[in-house]
Amino acid sequence: MFGTKKNKKGQSGGSGGLLSGVVGGGVPGGASACGNGGSGMTPLGGAKVPLSLQGSTPSISSQDDVNGNSVQLTAQQILDALPDSEVERRFKEMLEDMNIKSEESLLTKTIEKKRMMLSMRETTGTTVRGKLETPFDFVQCLRNEHLSSEKLLKHCESLRIALTSNPLSWVKEFIDKGGTDEILTLVRKCQHNKKFSEKNEIDLIRCFRAAINNGHGTKYVKGNSTALQTICGSLRPDRPSLMLEAVRLIAPLAIIEGGQSDVLSALTLIAEQHGIERFRAIVEGLESDQDALRKHCLQLVNVLLEVEDYDFRVHLRNEFMRCGMLNLYEKMLKEEHMSVDLSRQFTVFKNSLEDDLDELTQKYENIAQDFFDLKECFDMIKASVTGTPSASAFLSILQHLLLIRDDAQIRPAYYKLIDGCIAQIVLHRNGLDPDFGYTQKFQMNVEELVERVKGHSSGEDINIEALQNRLEEALTQKQEMEAKLANYEAKIGQMSQGSPGKALQVPAGLLKGQGIGPPPGATSSNGGVSGAPPPPPPPPPSMTGIGGKAFISPASLLLGGASLLSPLPPAMPGSDLPGILL
Repeated sequence: MFGTKKNKKGQSGGSGGLLSGVVGGGVPGGASACGNGGSGMTPLGGAKVPLSLQGSTPSISSQDDVNGNSVQLTAQQILDALPDSEVERRFKEMLEDMNIKSEESLLTKTIEKKRMMLSMRETTGTTVRGKLETPFDFVQCLRNEHLSSEKLLKHCESLRIALTSNPLSWVKEFIDKGGTDEILTLVRKCQHNKKFSEKNEIDLIRCFRAAINNGHGTKYVKGNSTALQTICGSLRPDRPSLMLEAVRLIAPLAIIEGGQSDVLSALTLIAEQHGIERFRAIVEGLESDQDALRKHCLQLVNVLLEVEDYDFRVHLRNEFMRCGMLNLYEKMLKEEHMSVDLSRQFTVFKNSLEDDLDELTQKYENIAQDFFDLKECFDMIKASVTGTPSASAFLSILQHLLLIRDDAQIRPAYYKLIDGCIAQIVLHRNGLDPDFGYTQKFQMNVEELVERVKGHSSGEDINIEALQNRLEEALTQKQEMEAKLANYEAKIGQMSQGSPGKALQVPAGLLKGQGIGPPPGATSSNGGVSGAPPPPPPPPPSMTGIGGKAFISPASLLLGGASLLSPLPPAMPGSDLPGILL
């Protein structure tokens, strides 16, 4: 008979927990299985084998031979003694403890390889521990204020191996005891303290990733408000290797429920601290000459743009474009030699962009004809919110608008103020999203703002009135000038007819024959308007001039037209015929 040997830990959680559970498994004719790390005795070839694989060496249990001498059994020997069904069960448990999905490629391996992997698992878990064995040991080590850069590198290497090789219970204990908190604290120290190197920060991020690569770890990140913010602080385009580790960690966290908004909030806070755009570092990472960094940065962009709301998605993409991605996108369109992974991510980004552009074009084609009509715009908004949760909010907005004072000057001032507020909320210039969870009152003096808008409006009204007055004055001057022009034309007509006091006036027919008509309404000598011309006198008898040539007397000239005129002889000395004075 063999003596029993108690498990040091008494439960699964150490590196040797899996193998001790294997030994503790039931064998036909023996004791029942005790689970991972259970204690008890199992028959092995007619002998009882103690569960003692929790020690510092993977080699072994002891049993007595037929002569009573102690014989050491190696882990491989113990595994070889188990039936195939037990090996299969323990192999699946190992995959679950290691947080590895039951992949077909692993499950289809031969039974010999599964035995070998179980043996290697136990060997690795028991030889790498050294002085740092339990989660508490690692936590205490990370809390050491006097850690040097070299010691931190060694401890991070050991911690990362422990986190990836130990079962989930070990990792959960490490998180619960504050191990991840200490990692984040050291990451912040590396970001601000030149004492630590870039390699320290990279190893710490790798350890943090290994710790939260499970359900309990993701819950920890969701409950820690500074975790993502700390990791986003390591997005340093000038340090490609460091940024690669940070992006590889952030992208998966953005996929989980609520993770996208958490990542955006973290990027926003970091951008405010550094005074830059929140997507600037990601875009600069896309400009790197390392394909791995470019691929993971573009993958993060695609994850952040994977939202259902169309307007919000376009808003985020436009923010990326403003940060320099527009020029980068055009360059990548012309890039010929692109890795397969990067090309796949770029195709996703390009297809999403083109789909949104098509939807935007269709949207504006439908509303272009109604966009500038008040009633049509109201009807469109009403139709878009009817039957949705937005209807009550829109109705509340309209009800508040009805409470604006009915004043000819105050009402426009209020509407201008409200328009400015809406424009700043909907079309935010720096790309930051409104805090929809902010429910406190806005701290602003509305009366002062209304008075300022009102004063501005009054100034505009004064300018309009001044322009109207100037226009009326100009129209009055124009009318006066037209009246003066008519008066001057009448005077010119009178002057063209000669002085009204002269005995002989220019005959109207003569002026008409020359293409000049008498002015309308010729005035008399007393300033009144003359009536119809007096009747012509009777025609005088014809007279024959000297030499038998006819000539026209002044009386006949007044009665005839231009066709009656004939050349006149020169006045004879001493003649009684008066000359014609024109």
